[in-house]
Amino acid sequence: MAFIEHELKFLLSEDCFEAVRKQAEALLPEASLCVVTQVNHYYDTEALDLHRQGVTLRIREIDGRFHGEIKRHNFGKSHDSREESFRVDGLPKMLTVDGIQASPLGALETVRESLILARYRLDFDTSTYWGRRDYELEIEFQEGALPEVLALVSGLGLEGAGKMPGKYSRFLSARDFFLKTR
Repeated sequence: MAFIEHELKFLLSEDCFEAVRKQAEALLPEASLCVVTQVNHYYDTEALDLHRQGVTLRIREIDGRFHGEIKRHNFGKSHDSREESFRVDGLPKMLTVDGIQASPLGALETVRESLILARYRLDFDTSTYWGRRDYELEIEFQEGALPEVLALVSGLGLEGAGKMPGKYSRFLSARDFFLKTR
C-alpha cells in the first residue's frame, strides 16, 4: 500500500521541546494522546545508494511486531513524501529496492508522544541513536489542512524554524561520526 505523506518537522532543544509540547497540549485540549516506543531498523548499501536517491528503507518495530517501509522523499511538494508499506517477519539480512540490495545499518529508537486530531497529528519524538539523543516535533496532516497546520505552527512560535534533516539523515551523520572515531 502506498500513500503520500504530508508533514512538517522541527528539530528542537530539549527545553524548547518540553515547552512546545506543554503549549500544544494547552492549545489542543480536544486532542487524544497516544504514547508508543518504536525502533527503526535502517537498511542501505555501505555506499548509501538508496539515500543518495532520496529513499529511506526501514523496518519499523513496535511492540515486537515488524513492518517494512520505503519512503521516497520530496515527492511533489517539499513537505511531501511517498510512503509504501510491505509485510515482513522479523529483521531480514538483506532487502532489495529498485534493484539495489541493502543490508542493516543500525537502529534508531523513538519514544513518540502523539496529540491526535481529525485532520492532523503532532508527534513529539525523543530519539536515541549512536550515543545521541534529539527532540523533534513532526506534524503529519491531511491534504488541504496545511493552512490550519501553519496557523498552529505560528501559534507555537515555530514559523521561523526552517527545513531540517529527517531522522534517517541525522542517523547517518551520527553513524558516520561514530565509525570515524572508533
